[in-house]
Amino acid sequence: MAESVFIAGMFVKYGRSWAAICRHLGLAEEADAAEKTFLFFHELAILSGNVLLPLMYHSFKAPGVHLWSIYAKKFGIKALYDLKIDYYRALLNRDEEEALAQVHKIMQNAVRDLSFYGA
Repeated sequence: MAESVFIAGMFVKYGRSWAAICRHLGLAEEADAAEKTFLFFHELAILSGNVLLPLMYHSFKAPGVHLWSIYAKKFGIKALYDLKIDYYRALLNRDEEEALAQVHKIMQNAVRDLSFYGA
């Protein structure tokens, strides 16, 4: 509960920018990596041609950047980028099976680490 009140206070101070909140919490490099991760997925969503997908990604930007910042703090920025680069390589190679496997890997990691994120 106290963390929720703290985060709500950060929203008042910094607006709806999770990256700014993460920087305030001493996660500047992680916040920058998380922002770039968001931009990566958002750009892929735009390139997909699906008009709803970029809107969906944007609607989850704040919590996504926050969670990616935490992930980068726990496992390192390189680990955050490695997850994304493997997915990107599969897309470049038009390897649907590998791309889907990478999405599953990302989701399995998220589920595995739920307790780390406070869930």
